[in-house]
Amino acid sequence: MVLPPSYRQLLRVSNGIPGYMQAEHLSLRSAGEIVASQDDDTQWDEHAPLHRFVIASGETYEFIAFDGTRSDATGEAPLIWVDPRRDVTELEGFEAFLLAQLHFQKDVLEE
Repeated sequence: MVLPPSYRQLLRVSNGIPGYMQAEHLSLRSAGEIVASQDDDTQWDEHAPLHRFVIASGETYEFIAFDGTRSDATGEAPLIWVDPRRDVTELEGFEAFLLAQLHFQKDVLEE
């Protein structure tokens, strides 16, 4: 799978972010971790083909991955978030994910 342009932008700034989502204990993987783990992420085989492009994972079953089978003409792909209960949330892409995280952090700070 080709990296979506929005994710390539992140990699230009930071090669992964350990502990990015602290409440969920998820880290955004580096490019090397993504490539190295493609064949090893078998615990998520039931979510194929998502297990082939996991960009965030941590200490639980939870993970976030691109669905490269549904890339659009610009190369962007939906981002799928599978939580520890195996509930699935779909976001339009990486930018939508980052905006959702920004709004969540803003809400937390306003409490």
